[in-house]
Amino acid sequence: MTTYSREKDSKKPKYPAKSNLNLSKYSSFRKTDTDIQSKVEELEGLNQSLRQRDKVKDDAIAQLSDQRVSLSARLQEIERRQILV
Repeated sequence: MTTYSREKDSKKPKYPAKSNLNLSKYSSFRKTDTDIQSKVEELEGLNQSLRQRDKVKDDAIAQLSDQRVSLSARLQEIERRQILV
């Protein structure tokens, strides 16, 4: 009589489950992928326009700051002249 041994589950090779991806699921994934890609492109465009707008605002703030310094210096000069008079 022959004795057969049984391997434990941990020793059995593990195979990936069969893919049940059919054509309708594939086209659904492709549509989702396309939708995501278009959304990424839209957000990249929005990001670029916001960065440009921030740069314009930063430039305006720097210009206003320079004008403030200039006006402050002119005001001090006027006040100094009035004290001398």
